[in-house]
Amino acid sequence: MGSLLIDTNYQNKEKIKSLLAYYLLLTSSQTIPFFNNYYFLLISTIVLGAYIHKVLKVNTNIYQVVILLIVVYLLGLFIFLSIVPHISEIIRHVSYILIGIYISAILNTNWVFFIEKAIYKLTIISLVLFSLQIAFPSYVFSSISAINSTLHLGRSYLEGNFGNNVSNMFIYAVNQSNMNISSFRNCGFAFEPGFFSLFLNLGILFNLLLHDFKLNKHIFIYCLAIITTVSTTGFLGFILIIFFYLVNKKVKFKFYLYVLFLPCLYFIVMSPLVFDKTYELWNERQTPEFYLNSAYLNKSAGDLSMGRFTGNFYMFERSLESPFFGHFGSTQIPIPENLTIPSSLGPFIYTFGVLGLILLLISLYQSSELLIRNDFKLKSHLILFILFLFYFFAFPFVYTTIFWFIPLNHLRKYFSYYH
Repeated sequence: MGSLLIDTNYQNKEKIKSLLAYYLLLTSSQTIPFFNNYYFLLISTIVLGAYIHKVLKVNTNIYQVVILLIVVYLLGLFIFLSIVPHISEIIRHVSYILIGIYISAILNTNWVFFIEKAIYKLTIISLVLFSLQIAFPSYVFSSISAINSTLHLGRSYLEGNFGNNVSNMFIYAVNQSNMNISSFRNCGFAFEPGFFSLFLNLGILFNLLLHDFKLNKHIFIYCLAIITTVSTTGFLGFILIIFFYLVNKKVKFKFYLYVLFLPCLYFIVMSPLVFDKTYELWNERQTPEFYLNSAYLNKSAGDLSMGRFTGNFYMFERSLESPFFGHFGSTQIPIPENLTIPSSLGPFIYTFGVLGLILLLISLYQSSELLIRNDFKLKSHLILFILFLFYFFAFPFVYTTIFWFIPLNHLRKYFSYYH
């Protein structure tokens, strides 16, 4: 009887871990505004915290560190800028931090297994639905829009967003410039194909770790999905993982693999999708004032992107008002609602300052080292560190659970399961 109870408890814990993996991914998709609602975040924090204290031993030093950092930020803002932060924004920021810590603690050393498993299943779904989207574009889009409207998932419009057709149904999203097949790109469950490639590259990395760098069906599916995203960042992230694979794969004649890798690297980097697109983005950049004026004059046209280079430069300029502490707890970034900055770097520094960036880099390094060197005993422990920073520059995902989960993952050492 006792062994049956232990087995049942173990199965329940495994189910909870699996559900949390899906929670982590789907709430990070940025397709559904509700997931950024501070009521939702607060409830999630309370539920996860209650579960944590029921099943895990907790070193309370972790809470002391979080509270100390919050107090330091609030005092710094009040003393140097006379800013009184909004309670709702403080709750939002603290909730993301605690959710990241809590999920890391619950998944513990098995987190790579559960997240890779969830990514793979969502990738299969994306390939099936993307195939249907190519075959029946209008029908698929109208069906997804109907589901979106019924469930009130938000962000659904035809020929909005400067011509884009956007909709989602929680596990799959559409974001394309027109209804021609040539413009179709696989968004998966994410708001944009390039951001979906982050999860695909994480899936490849985690699968390689779990299976001792043996190629398998999962790797093939992930590679196929990356191709369907037609994403520059996706391909560049994939190159990083190939290098990690070459460094750690135990094979004869490894030197010849490196020789073969170099021309492939040159071909990918110099391809129109990578080199020409990056060059075009750099040459076509405008001043921040140009984008601000365009956003004010075209409020009905949908979202306008400031671009990564101009957007980060603009946020760096605004960060000089409070470079060290940022604007922690402020209601929003100082740009019009219909203007976006497709990067996390500038907005993060504006919100958390140089102090926040330093803490993020230290924490991210520790998490990457813990995963690669401690958990899997491998070389090139900077792979997760570099991959995360690459997407940190490329996409705006500060307000997602995955953003905080990865750098704070090393804090799982403060928690342990009761036996």
